[in-house]
Amino acid sequence: MTAFGRLLADRADDDGVALLHGDRSWTYRELVAEGRRRAALFADRCDPDRPPHVGVLLDNVPDYLFWLVAGALSGGVVVGINSTYRGEPLAQLIDHTDCQVLVTSSDLSVLLDAAPHDVPAERLLVVDEPAYADALAAVGPGTPTGPVPDDDDLYLLIFTSGSTGLPKAVRCTQGRIGRTGAHVAGIAAHTVDDVVYAPLPFFHAASLFTGWAGAVHAGIPIATRTRFSASGTVPDLRRFGATLLTYTGKVLNYVLAVPEAPGDAALPLRLAIGNEASEADIREFARRFDCQVRDSYGSTEGVIIIRRDASMPAGALGAAADTVQVLDPGTGAECPPAVFDGDGRVTNLDEAVGEIVETEPTSGFEGYYRNEAATEERFRDGAYWSGDLAYRDADG
Repeated sequence: MTAFGRLLADRADDDGVALLHGDRSWTYRELVAEGRRRAALFADRCDPDRPPHVGVLLDNVPDYLFWLVAGALSGGVVVGINSTYRGEPLAQLIDHTDCQVLVTSSDLSVLLDAAPHDVPAERLLVVDEPAYADALAAVGPGTPTGPVPDDDDLYLLIFTSGSTGLPKAVRCTQGRIGRTGAHVAGIAAHTVDDVVYAPLPFFHAASLFTGWAGAVHAGIPIATRTRFSASGTVPDLRRFGATLLTYTGKVLNYVLAVPEAPGDAALPLRLAIGNEASEADIREFARRFDCQVRDSYGSTEGVIIIRRDASMPAGALGAAADTVQVLDPGTGAECPPAVFDGDGRVTNLDEAVGEIVETEPTSGFEGYYRNEAATEERFRDGAYWSGDLAYRDADG
């Protein structure tokens, strides 16, 4: 069994450090206790005849992690609400995912005032208001929440980037995040001396999978700050003694934009792991901080991972497993390799470019919540179609 809640329950008596935030720290014992209190509060507020979904609209404050623990231990489903949405689109994210309790902070609650969602006021929990502390005190210290959820029990709903229309909610079970944590801990070679720094919000898959899941599997601390700060990242890495950095997109670029300082290469950071960084940023980050950068192609759905290394051509996504192919979305036929002229330009783009497809999907994507049509669009004829276009050279 790989249920994530079991990993956390097994750490209920662990006095190793689990969470670092600002000047505070929590052990795994304390983290589990905080999660149990919030699970009890959720049980007190929710309707047992409806899906046990709690929407979390928070920055990376400790309470976000406490609610992630609460869901893992109790079988509740944590919905990470993306705070970049406003108004009607924000309300749609909340209502489409059947949130019956919302957890937020006073500064973000104003977003909910302008979003016509269906969650009643008495089920809105504002973590920095006195009423929240009173409610937690009323439910007591929290006790073990009963049987640990099974691998197939839903645990998270994670929204896609929504680059075309509203984002879709990707289903993530207890088993998937448990397996992902084990995988990340293995490829990152976590040791008891490691500290993971997760600068991005926990509605990002990078923070959840590469950061949180891997740290829990290894029983090591995860460090966060309330909001990402390019200028604050290096001081945070130094203060927390962070050895691993998770990222996605332009995080490396933003950090590199801060002027280099003596001692950057002396940080304990040994590995930055993520996706979508540019070749130039990967090289410069590795040089400046004297660490390894492992960048790969991936998505929230989690079926296809393509890793690259220094031996591959500049700009390449990397090399994939033999079962990952580039197919013509119209015919389903495999696209021919790209042909390059003397200047390195592709001369057969029309026929070489196709969709990245996992022809033998075995794990990862577990469907979109309440969106069977979109799920079926991804799975066609036994294959997983990513929706992303690419071409391959003669070396794959």
